[in-house]
Amino acid sequence: MAGPQIRNMGTLGGNVMLDTRCLFYNQTEFWRDALGYCLKADGTWCHVIGSPKTCVAVQSSDTVPVLMALDASLIFLTPNGTHELPIRDLFQMNGMDHLKISPGDLLTEIKIPHPKPGFRGDYQKLRVRDAIDFPLISVAIAGIWNDDTPSELCIVVGAGGPRPKP
Repeated sequence: MAGPQIRNMGTLGGNVMLDTRCLFYNQTEFWRDALGYCLKADGTWCHVIGSPKTCVAVQSSDTVPVLMALDASLIFLTPNGTHELPIRDLFQMNGMDHLKISPGDLLTEIKIPHPKPGFRGDYQKLRVRDAIDFPLISVAIAGIWNDDTPSELCIVVGAGGPRPKP
């Protein structure tokens, strides 16, 4: 899910906690100033949806839709001890403040349940280049199959907004 440099230096936790991305935010200061900035960059307008009400910068991690489809949980070390949070509950629909954690919370562990017999899964993403690139849209599928019939199925769509959609 990454190139050699990121695989050798990055972490799964870093990919889960990745900041949201937006065409209008991820530009130079000169470019953003010419447009009048955006909600995520001290402006008053979301240029993506043409509204001053909410930022829709996208959560573009490759691993989050997969972890959601696998029903993973996250363990955070907080000033008050540790707490477990299902990854489905980590994200909110606000591109400027997309994580439901408190300042100082540190992701220390990712728990993935053991797959049941008959498990099958897949992840695909559409991107501009075939090389290392963030997804334009992604889909993770996980399920339990009896022959060719799924008895359990979870489909998660990523990179479509501030939170992936199961």
